[in-house]
Amino acid sequence: MGSVPIDSYELRYYYRDTAQVELNLYSIPFATAETIHAGGNLYYISFVYAGQILNPTEESDFGNGVNFEIHYPDWAMEFNQNDDPSNHELNESEFTVTDSILVLDKNKNLLFGYPPKPEFSDSLIQSETYEDLINVNGNIIWITVKNQGHYILETVNAGGIPLETLYNGKLSAGEHSINITNINPPNGSYLVFRQGNQILSWKLFN
Repeated sequence: MGSVPIDSYELRYYYRDTAQVELNLYSIPFATAETIHAGGNLYYISFVYAGQILNPTEESDFGNGVNFEIHYPDWAMEFNQNDDPSNHELNESEFTVTDSILVLDKNKNLLFGYPPKPEFSDSLIQSETYEDLINVNGNIIWITVKNQGHYILETVNAGGIPLETLYNGKLSAGEHSINITNINPPNGSYLVFRQGNQILSWKLFN
């Protein structure tokens, strides 16, 4: 999609399910694959291309560099679109409900796609209009505060379960930085910035 070669990248294929699906790998040239539970009913398959260069408009023999499918156990060998979430929205087809496909660089910056939205408890209120108030730059998180008040920055999993509080206190209006040198968030975690029980902004963290 862009014009600059990418050195090392990750493809994530997110799906939601209460049952454990099975993964079949047919061709993943130069990549390592792993299935990760991100919390709640959200899972993703991670294809990491370490040390590989992705050039603009470059394609493999399979078009996207990986050839795989996920399906429910005990499926029939003949094709059944209802048993195969890996086909969702590919080739302009919508067969079953799947969340999103992302491409990240080696620093976890989003290159393509939209992160799946985490689930939050009913006690939390999300702002009607989403604002991107969080910016991660290396080991520093920058947060934008509109009005002075008491704020919380925390990590949660995809099920909305809090993992770690990064800041809890009073902030003045403006931009503030938080050092996360000693933070090692689990795969699939999110950053959530809130004031009381109102979620102001959220972002995929890892």
